[in-house]
Amino acid sequence: MSSAVFQLSDIRRSYYVGNEWVHAINGLDLTIPDGQFLAVIGSSGSGKSTLMHILGFMDTPTEGKMEFEGSDVTGIGRRSRAHLRANRIGFVFQSFNLLPRLSVMDNVLLPLFYGRSGMSRADRRAAGMAALERVDLQHRWQHTPNQLSGGERQRVAIARALINSPRLILADEPTGNLDSRNREKIMDLFVKLVGEGITLVVVTHDDAVAAYAHRRIRMQDGRIVEDDAA
Repeated sequence: MSSAVFQLSDIRRSYYVGNEWVHAINGLDLTIPDGQFLAVIGSSGSGKSTLMHILGFMDTPTEGKMEFEGSDVTGIGRRSRAHLRANRIGFVFQSFNLLPRLSVMDNVLLPLFYGRSGMSRADRRAAGMAALERVDLQHRWQHTPNQLSGGERQRVAIARALINSPRLILADEPTGNLDSRNREKIMDLFVKLVGEGITLVVVTHDDAVAAYAHRRIRMQDGRIVEDDAA
């Protein structure tokens, strides 16, 4: 297995808006080593969200080369991208994206219906409880999201991201809706997960969040203008 989760070479992503091309990503080179905690910083329009979408196989580059786990994934089709999203990558969002009518357990188990197949109900339940134990919420498995605090909801979202044993977690402003106390709890949890071998990429505008990372890159006009690992 490659020691790099992602290798991006001269990546460009352009959109035709109105009567002109907008270059959201403009010649980006980036290597994300296995087990790294990377923070991506930048103002609105810097390209950080587009980069997150490309890393999550939700968007494709206009030009350039992408390697994931040592394999060229530049031109893979929609089905292959969906398979990687479901089985190799976990996602955590600012707004939690939990389904309010489902229990905590059922929210955590949702990715299993899009990823692995053939698991028995008992095996799914065991996997869900194991994921909840990793975020210290196993005692809340029967609750619904509206019975939880904001910090607890985000921990459920992290458990959901862990359910398929992903190699990489992408977190988009994961503490944006939390107070400082819960922000610290979530970031301490992320540090713990990275210590267990997960690669983590966090997009944030918050320098206090970025300070937890092993490496910080700053984007501007679709390029990396600062990289403290360089």
